[in-house]
Parts: sequence; structure tokens; C-alpha cells
Amino acid sequence: MPNSASHRTVYCLSPLRTPAAKSKPKDDILSRLGRKLRELRLDRGFNQVEFAKHVGIDRSYLSDVERGRKSISVPMAEVIAIGLGIDLSELFKGL
Repeated sequence: MPNSASHRTVYCLSPLRTPAAKSKPKDDILSRLGRKLRELRLDRGFNQVEFAKHVGIDRSYLSDVERGRKSISVPMAEVIAIGLGIDLSELFKGL
């Protein structure tokens, strides 16, 4: 009789990697925050370069945040909120 330890079945539970599985949902929290940030920035008349200089961050980082590609830390969210002239809670309100 074969040893049961030498005849193990291995199951793979990871999902298949398809192009749809690799992309993030359009309405995840990062995307919603990015859209709100862009809207608030534009309402205040800033382009990305101006706002990035205004708050002391890199323009490409700001672009990635607005597109939902990068997350931000709470301290960075506070810097952005102050730069927009709003409370931190307002930045996250309704997300």
C-alpha cells in the first residue's frame, strides 16, 4: 500500500489571470478619491502643476492619485486638504 504522504493532491485556489482580473474596478475607493480630488482642485482653479507646487508634491504623483493608481497616506491627505482649503473629513466625505 502506498504511503499517503507521497500521493497528495494539490489544489490551486487562485483566480485565473485575465485582463479583466488585473484591472481595478472603476469605482474602488482610490478611484473615487481621485475623482473627488480632481474635482476639488479644478473648482479652485488649479491645474496639476500649480497644485502640486502649491502643496509641495510631485505632479506625476498627483496625477497617479487622481487616476486611482496610487494611494495616499493620512498625513499626505491632510496636506492636500489644507492645500484645497478644506478639512480632512471633507476630502473623504461621500466616498
